[in-house]
Amino acid sequence: MIYQILRIIAYLLTFVALNLMYAGIVDGFKNGIINNDGWIPTFSLIILLFIVSISTIILCSKKIKK
Repeated sequence: MIYQILRIIAYLLTFVALNLMYAGIVDGFKNGIINNDGWIPTFSLIILLFIVSISTIILCSKKIKK
């Protein structure tokens, strides 16, 4: 049961990370990415969140199948 809850949370975090990446890219095209000083750490954090969410989904799916 705990793995199913973790998997649902990971799906939600993946959706949030993808939405933030899309919003950042659209904003970057409008305002110019180079003019924003904090874009590298922000995108690094969002990509890290995305990778952690995907790995959590994979781990929970393997545990649920057992």
